[in-house]
Amino acid sequence: MTSFMTSLFGAIFCAHVVYYFAFIYMDKMLQEHKFYCAEQIGAKYTSHLMLPSWKYGFHFLTVFIFLFSMFIVISFIELNTITQFAYWVFISLSTILLITDGRHLVLPENFTIVLILSGLIFTLSGRSKLTLTESINGALYPVVFIFIIGSIVSVIKQTPSYGMGDNFLLFGIGLWIGIDKVFQFAVISSVLALCIACITRKRTIPLGVPMIVSSVVTLLVPAPFFSLSDNIHFW
Repeated sequence: MTSFMTSLFGAIFCAHVVYYFAFIYMDKMLQEHKFYCAEQIGAKYTSHLMLPSWKYGFHFLTVFIFLFSMFIVISFIELNTITQFAYWVFISLSTILLITDGRHLVLPENFTIVLILSGLIFTLSGRSKLTLTESINGALYPVVFIFIIGSIVSVIKQTPSYGMGDNFLLFGIGLWIGIDKVFQFAVISSVLALCIACITRKRTIPLGVPMIVSSVVTLLVPAPFFSLSDNIHFW
């Protein structure tokens, strides 16, 4: 009962935070950006009315149900209180980024930087199961690999294949999951990205969506099905 009530109140609070930043704050920022761009080119831009902060509706309910479900799952994992709270932070930040990337194809740096800093602080606190080396390697190896592959694809297609927001997101995720779970994360992300591409049949898909979903699954799975630390020499 204690875990249930803690998860319930935690989900209510985090849902308010996620809803505000993912919907109200982002819509406001994008409208201000469009106003600025319109002024620069001398065009007119008519703003769309945003939902007031008190009118939650379907979006808030969906966010709350998702967070509450995740927090309940976390409560069944044998974790100390600080680690559970850290996982709440990760899930909440991931949800904000998932929604913004899905709606606008944007991964705001202010949120991805918070994801990076929170992952680094969690590791340095000593509460994480990862050492600092495992955490940093988990962040560096995927970013370097994606940068190389993305650069090659960009040269071939002569168009950018991914944005810098994806790099920041990937770095932040790597700090949280560590080097041992990178392969698992990559496999799940790739499968999800292919599924999204096949279903939507679009040339451009929000890469952050499969990466974020994969990171949540990877973080909550107790052990990786393939350990990279046994096959990669740490720096």
